[in-house]
Amino acid sequence: MVKKLLFIFLLFVIVIGCTNKKSDRLADMAKRFNAVTVDYINKTPDLGIGVVNPEKFSFVLLMDTLKNYTVKIDNIENQKLIIPLINKPDYKIFYMVVKNRTNNYYQVYVNDKDLCYVSKDEFSFYSWENLLTKQVRCVNAQEGYTQKDINSNKIFIKDDISLIVKHIDGNWLYVQEEEGENQTLGRTYWVLWNKQGQLNISPIFLQ
Repeated sequence: MVKKLLFIFLLFVIVIGCTNKKSDRLADMAKRFNAVTVDYINKTPDLGIGVVNPEKFSFVLLMDTLKNYTVKIDNIENQKLIIPLINKPDYKIFYMVVKNRTNNYYQVYVNDKDLCYVSKDEFSFYSWENLLTKQVRCVNAQEGYTQKDINSNKIFIKDDISLIVKHIDGNWLYVQEEEGENQTLGRTYWVLWNKQGQLNISPIFLQ
């Protein structure tokens, strides 16, 4: 009887300890959210293997794949926990970087530090090639290059210029300028979209 009570006590202590640890982690994520201004494009540790976007405005966030601790995100428009890579929640644009994936889950960056999990049933996955060549209408960037080399001639891009993605080659996009209401096509050149693990462009999505 004593051994049984001791086992139950130890199990209780372990459960409480795990719960407190996960609660502390959640509090740290909320603190990081409140410490920054969440922009359209946000920092991430790296760009992973692609991105995911939720199918609906709500989803469940998991601290681990064992479902020991979950958080319901009721509405991405007013949540105060996750800092996605690409953020325009009123248009259901809430792209998080995927670090890894299992049979049932995506491991995603929820800010510039923390990794959590989301269910494959609630999210759509896009490789970077698919996202930048098929899911976006155009991109914006500040500078381009005549070749796939940052030492080649630099091209400064005006703010009102949209860039149509022709194809992707590694960390580079081959783009063509589009200008004005008539969508006049202009110069072609290269843009470095992945700069040291950070998104170096602003994607403009199809609506």
